[in-house]
Amino acid sequence: MAGGKSARMGSDKALLVYHQKPQYQEVYQMLDVFCEQVFISARKEQQFDRPVITDDAAFENCGPVAGLLSAFKTKDTAWLLIGIDYPLLEIKDIEKLLAERDENAAATVFFNDNNFYEPLLGIYEKAFYPLLKSEFETGNTSLQSILRACNAGKVRPYRSDLLKSIDHFSDYQNYIRH
Repeated sequence: MAGGKSARMGSDKALLVYHQKPQYQEVYQMLDVFCEQVFISARKEQQFDRPVITDDAAFENCGPVAGLLSAFKTKDTAWLLIGIDYPLLEIKDIEKLLAERDENAAATVFFNDNNFYEPLLGIYEKAFYPLLKSEFETGNTSLQSILRACNAGKVRPYRSDLLKSIDHFSDYQNYIRH
């Protein structure tokens, strides 16, 4: 998921370098280990050197829901969805998510200590698509509320810092200094 506008960051988070390469390449490489195909979810004005699923015009400007709806519309499959703004994510975290996947639930998502889902770190089963589409049609574009409504599977991370999203430029500067 690289289609965010990065308004708080002030520059495209997908292009930030945490580990010797742009973050979208880092996440792509991690997912490539687990997935038959990997796509970058992007807005129409973004360009990447990897396969992209561009937000469908019908879903524009509704945050991550746009990327997920566009993905489901493109390919009828379960989706392992990872946001590009989690620089502490490691292969072992994705392995844990996959190991604890509940294919009978509509989704399985990392869950934080504040009892919130981390919607950009999860697996969305085919069964999630009709729920998502229905909620979108009623004006609900909050993945958090949709995940709560469907009682999505919860995965607790190995460590709480995994779920630290870097959203501001000062956070990015602090991260790369350490």
